[in-house]
Amino acid sequence: MAQNKKKLKAQQLVQHLRSTFEGSATTQELQDVVRIAEEINLRKIESLRLYVPTLYQDEAHKCAVTNRIVSGGNQCGKSLWAAVEVARAALGRDPYDKYRKPEVESDFIIFIVGYDQKHVGRRLHRYLFRAGAFDIIRDLKTQEWRAYDPLKDKKLAHLRKPAPPLIPPRMIKSIAWANKAAKVFDSVTLHNGAEIFAFPSKGEPPQGDQVDLYWIDEDIEYDDWVDEAHQRLSKRSGFFIWSALPKSKNTALIDMMELAETEEKAKNPNCVAYRWSFLDNPHIAAEEKAKRVKELSARGQEYLRLRIYGDPQANHWLMYPEFSIDTHGIDRDELPKRGIPHDWCRYKITDPGRTRAGVLLAALPPPDSKFAKKYGNCIVVYGEVILKDCNAAKYASAVKRKCGDDIFWEWIIDEHGGRIRDMGPRSKPVKWYYADELKKKGMLSQSIGANFVPGCDDIEARVEAVASWLTIRPDGTTKLRVLRGALPEFQREIRKYRKKVDQRTGLVMDRPQYGRMQELMNCLEYLAARNPRYHPPVRKSRKPKSWAARRMEEKKKRREENREPGHIVLN
Repeated sequence: MAQNKKKLKAQQLVQHLRSTFEGSATTQELQDVVRIAEEINLRKIESLRLYVPTLYQDEAHKCAVTNRIVSGGNQCGKSLWAAVEVARAALGRDPYDKYRKPEVESDFIIFIVGYDQKHVGRRLHRYLFRAGAFDIIRDLKTQEWRAYDPLKDKKLAHLRKPAPPLIPPRMIKSIAWANKAAKVFDSVTLHNGAEIFAFPSKGEPPQGDQVDLYWIDEDIEYDDWVDEAHQRLSKRSGFFIWSALPKSKNTALIDMMELAETEEKAKNPNCVAYRWSFLDNPHIAAEEKAKRVKELSARGQEYLRLRIYGDPQANHWLMYPEFSIDTHGIDRDELPKRGIPHDWCRYKITDPGRTRAGVLLAALPPPDSKFAKKYGNCIVVYGEVILKDCNAAKYASAVKRKCGDDIFWEWIIDEHGGRIRDMGPRSKPVKWYYADELKKKGMLSQSIGANFVPGCDDIEARVEAVASWLTIRPDGTTKLRVLRGALPEFQREIRKYRKKVDQRTGLVMDRPQYGRMQELMNCLEYLAARNPRYHPPVRKSRKPKSWAARRMEEKKKRREENREPGHIVLN
């Protein structure tokens, strides 16, 4: 219908021009004039020409820092700001000249990342290639199109219309679709040589390409995307932008915001973070803001701070925010003879896995020892082993190298991972192969020999047990002690170990968000839930040597004593 009206209007205009310039121009020339006029009018109302940023949006547009993070509450213009940045860069229309100009001869590559394919189709494609990123209206005085202001133009709301796409259709050369019906695109090539590639964060980050601009919108599944993004940008001195409501599934966004905070007063910072509030949006009436705040307050202050102010509450998301290496750490010099003595009771905890396995080593001092009297009833976590591409033989060799002839009271294992079997009718559980390989290395537990004790299945009980270990007691001591400098991976994991977040509501739950690279946290929880007790280790005495063996040793010793310098004994 719209196309027919447009065609009819063009025909009427040609007839009007023909009657006006009769005899001085051909019909084809008049049609060309009409097409040119229409194209000029279309270009006048292109979105990038009519877009008017808020003061805080324009501040972020002007910023030429390599990494820009924009977080905040709902409806404060985060994604629109980022989409405009991408469109300006792709079309070579950035008013602040932060990006190099796209050229057909040399590619200009932009990567954009959404949470999943639905995010790519419903949000990223809509912002960049469909009408409606914002609204426009024809000014009653000038009769020119301009951006619609919901407050000033409230009475004219019925006259507004969606703004054209940020990237005009005339600039698109080709589109490669992953799912055309759902508007999920893989790449878009523009006539000026720029290419825009879209990725869902649930896949693996692309590698090898050199990128000019990298945009992540909202949450991502894995924090590997951020590390890989910086690798892709380095050669071309590209830019990284991230727009998000901070309800992260991982620590990547918080890490970037913390980096920006540390560089806040730097002369030439590498990262800048902006936090915008729903209340800052000048296009929303005060009564609407108050109404929204009242509605969200009914769901709790936590939800209100997230949705209105975009408060990341990093510590609130941590599973164990109480942990601090300053509080729970212990120096090697504080241990007896700078190590774990033989009379301490040791535990070994394993979280098996083919791709990545983790082992945690812990020990309890004798209750009547000087150490226990000084630090109270405590357990010292003193060692870790992380194995990639792990199998039973590799696991046993690594544990033997780490532990040597240490005596363990108990071996604890993740029962779910330990029960996994290989394919085949006579296959055995993974934990059986692990125990068998340890036995071949001469390693046995004192409690049940070459066998593992299953870890606790109750997640809430495990979490509560660890939390109690981290609590500071009245005398200033804690149940958990971590050997400083010996567990770098443990410290990395506990710093990034997150609570589960409801992705629909953004509410934080009191249980872990299980994912990759948290094996040592699982081990710690299994150990705490086991409530380990001290059992004095028993060293097996060596069997007395036979008379023949002692006779051969004496004979060899005399031969060595009687050997003259420079001579050897044959036979």
